[in-house]
Amino acid sequence: MSKKYALMKYSKLVGYVEETDTVVSLIVDLPRMHVTTFMAFSNGHWSQPEQAHGNKRSQKDIERWRELAKVKAGLPGQRHVIPEQATIDLVIDGQGDLEDIDEQSPTF
Repeated sequence: MSKKYALMKYSKLVGYVEETDTVVSLIVDLPRMHVTTFMAFSNGHWSQPEQAHGNKRSQKDIERWRELAKVKAGLPGQRHVIPEQATIDLVIDGQGDLEDIDEQSPTF
C-alpha cells in the first residue's frame, strides 16, 4: 500500500462553520493515534465564555449562541484562534455513550 493511499484511507478531515460562527477543522490520523484541531471562535463567544457553554440539543442554548455570534469585534471577521494537537488514547466502535441528535434539528 502506498503512503498516499494509506493517508487517504486512515486520516479523516472534518471541517465546518457552525451556525454560531465557530470554525472547526479536525484531522484524525488513526495509524499514528493523533488528532489535530483548529478552532476559531467569534468575538462574542470568546468574550462571554459563560454564555457560550451549553448543549447543542437545547434550542435555548442555540438561540443564545446565535446572538453571541453577532457581537461585533474590532475588525470584520476577527476571530480568536486555537490550534491544538493530542494523542488518541482510546478508539470506540460505534457511538459509545453519546446521546442521539434529533435529525429534524435546524443544524442539519
